Amino acid sequence: MRALQDTDEVRSIIRKLVADLAERELDEVGDDDDFFDSLGLDSMHALELGIELEKALGIQVRGEDIAELRTVSKAVAFVVANDPESQGVRRASAKQEARP
Repeated sequence: MRALQDTDEVRSIIRKLVADLAERELDEVGDDDDFFDSLGLDSMHALELGIELEKALGIQVRGEDIAELRTVSKAVAFVVANDPESQGVRRASAKQEARP
């Protein structure tokens, strides 16, 4: 699996997932629209979004994380921060920098 460092690609995937769940057109889902207040999603949609993010992007979304994923922008930040491939790259870079 590749690192999810292309935030535009991640944003596009998340917007599509949210639009499908909210039964909205893609252009009706803005980066800062609240999934619950603005788009009408509920807790079951949030769980489904977590599952779909895991499938589509290969990241782990814990139950306690789901409540924080309230907008596309927040979801993108979460995905990039929790991408195991990116973390491996960051850990390897940090180890190399720490060497004398």
